Amino acid sequence: MSRREALKGDCAAAEEEQRRVFDVIVATLALVVLSPLLALIALLIKLESPGPVLFRQKRVGKDEKPFEVLKFRSMTVAPPEEARAASEVGDIESFQFRPRGTKTAIGRALRACSLDELPNLLNVLRGDMHVVGPRPDEPELVAQYRPEWRRRPRTRREPGCRASSTSRWRGSIPPRPPRSVR
Repeated sequence: MSRREALKGDCAAAEEEQRRVFDVIVATLALVVLSPLLALIALLIKLESPGPVLFRQKRVGKDEKPFEVLKFRSMTVAPPEEARAASEVGDIESFQFRPRGTKTAIGRALRACSLDELPNLLNVLRGDMHVVGPRPDEPELVAQYRPEWRRRPRTRREPGCRASSTSRWRGSIPPRPPRSVR
C-alpha cells in the first residue's frame, strides 16, 4: 500500500469518526429538547388507537446490513396476514408502496410534518443511521437490486434520517404517477 493510499484511508476513518460524533451530539440534543413533544405524541397515539406507540420495520443499512428502523405509528395495526401480503415485492420496476392499515388522524398530522420520523434519532444513537444520508430501503426491495445498483455508493454508505435532497426539495416536486399511468 502506498503512502498516499494509507493517508486517504486515515482521512476517511477520521471523517467517519467526526461524522459519528456530530450525529451523537445532534441526536442527543434533539431528543433532550424535543422530549416533551415526543411524550405528547406518544400519549396521543396511545389514546387514539390500540397498539404500540412505535412502528418497527426491517430496513437495510450500510453494506446491506439489516436493522430495525423506528417511527411513531401513524396507521392502525393491520392483521398479520394483511401485513405479510403487503410487503411482497414482485418486480422492482413496478414496485409501489401499499399501506398496511389505515392512517389515523394523528398519523396524518405527524406525516404531514415528518414528526413520525423523530424516533429515527434513536437509530442514530444506536449507530444504525446518520442524521443526513440516503433513506434505507426494505429488504424485499434491496433483494431486487440489479448488480450495478449494489456497487453504487448509496448502498455502501450508512443510511440517514433525512436525505439532503429530501430536506432541500420537500414539497416542491410533484409526486410521480404510478408506472401504469405513464
